[in-house]
Amino acid sequence: RDSRGEMLEINGIPVMLVDTAGIRHTEDHVEQIGIERSKKAISESDIALLLVDLTQGWGAAEDQIMGLIEDKPFLLIYNKMDVPKQCPIPPQDNLNLRGSVKISAVTGENISELTSAIEAFVFQDETHRDGPSLNARQAELCLKAANALELVQGTLEAGYPQDCLATDLETAVDALSERSG
Repeated sequence: RDSRGEMLEINGIPVMLVDTAGIRHTEDHVEQIGIERSKKAISESDIALLLVDLTQGWGAAEDQIMGLIEDKPFLLIYNKMDVPKQCPIPPQDNLNLRGSVKISAVTGENISELTSAIEAFVFQDETHRDGPSLNARQAELCLKAANALELVQGTLEAGYPQDCLATDLETAVDALSERSG
């Protein structure tokens, strides 16, 4: 299946959540396309949210996803905390783990803890960042916008009519809009 994105706001922070297809070995071509899209979504994300079903426990699928996350910061979200029978979850020893939260998607329990964990990631250690936190896709969009604005400046300096600016301005605005969600 395709990845599905949903824009939401967490305490004033615009967040794009992308629900991806499951990651598993398959021979089905259509499923393989969905898995490749999932891999791309993970690589383009600022932080990965790994959802673990407490009634199923940790398995090969979670191990495979951990391999895809690699050096990406991530949160572990344990769902179905409202179900009495839960499987044990092994402790995770990973430097990129930014926290874990048990939730119930059915009852909404601990959702505020999840949003707090996402917010904490966004604002973590801002004083030690060397510059803006951009992933490769966001950096590419900013570069595209900067290039379009250079064309606008050249058009202005050459004295061309203002209607000649429209296409380059639109390109810059579209790139920045896509960057900011």
